Amino acid sequence: MCLFVLNQDQTVTSYTFNKCEVHNAFGNKTKVLCYNQKLLEVPTYLPTKLVFLDLSQNSISSLGKNDFKNFSSLQSLNISQNNISKIEDGTFIHTSHLEFLNLSANQLQLLSSFMFDGLMNLTTLLLSSNKIYRINPSAFANLENLKKQKRKRQGTGYDYDAFLSFNIHDEKWVVDDLLPVLENQYCWKVCLHQRDFEPGRPILENIVDNIYASRKTICIISRHYLESEWCSKEIQVASFRIFDDRKDVLVLIFLEDIPAEYLSPYHRMRKLLKTKTYLKWPEDKREIPLFWHKLNMAMKTGDGKEDENPLLAGFVPDEIPERPITHKEQLQYA
Repeated sequence: MCLFVLNQDQTVTSYTFNKCEVHNAFGNKTKVLCYNQKLLEVPTYLPTKLVFLDLSQNSISSLGKNDFKNFSSLQSLNISQNNISKIEDGTFIHTSHLEFLNLSANQLQLLSSFMFDGLMNLTTLLLSSNKIYRINPSAFANLENLKKQKRKRQGTGYDYDAFLSFNIHDEKWVVDDLLPVLENQYCWKVCLHQRDFEPGRPILENIVDNIYASRKTICIISRHYLESEWCSKEIQVASFRIFDDRKDVLVLIFLEDIPAEYLSPYHRMRKLLKTKTYLKWPEDKREIPLFWHKLNMAMKTGDGKEDENPLLAGFVPDEIPERPITHKEQLQYA
């Protein structure tokens, strides 16, 4: 079934075809939306000149070298929240113009040597919320533009000293206690999502870009934090950055005592705690000045190579259970 929408001069601006929405079909920038349509594979009937393709929230289990061979103009591909466990070598060989690739929230376990061949113009690659346990050393070797972006970040410094990752339930402590000390007392420049995220941009893009634009990521850990899907994504991105940049970029602050049995489902957090020291917000007010001193020292140190860090021996699997993001959590980034 096709549904056409015409503009005033009777040219087609958008239409629906086999569950996919096609916008500006006869213009220079064709946008195709096929999200949440229970697709089992990449559709073969799409316009060949498409620039933006959204295949998220479907049931695609694998990608092959013929899936995108006709989409040489493709610049942005979102195929997150599927069931992809395998990507055939050469899958992206015909998509040399691709700049943005979102593979997050799939079932990937291995990144092979030639998985990303052909993506010489890629600037953003999202892989969070997978089950990756092995990355071939040459998996990212041909992503020249991605490496240029990394060198650019390293060469020009950072936009922020720290990205704050916290749950909305802990916002009062962050605003009343943490921010005044970091920004006013120690003069650190902090990225706060309510204040510094770019309006209108996808939330995940804001998270990734701002974490990489910050020297450190400070995670404010509480029971609410562990149960939050957005917070789990932030700590996944920060953990991947440890592997990517080979630097100690994480600072963990525990706001409350969390029993070991409560942490048992959160394997990523338990692994981090085995390899890092962390700060605990003191119950005794007399110890608070020492806490702030330790936090300030953590902000100053740890920018060197982390070759001894066990996290770098293999990528930490995304073992935090996936669940739908609740409306209350969406309000955190509203």
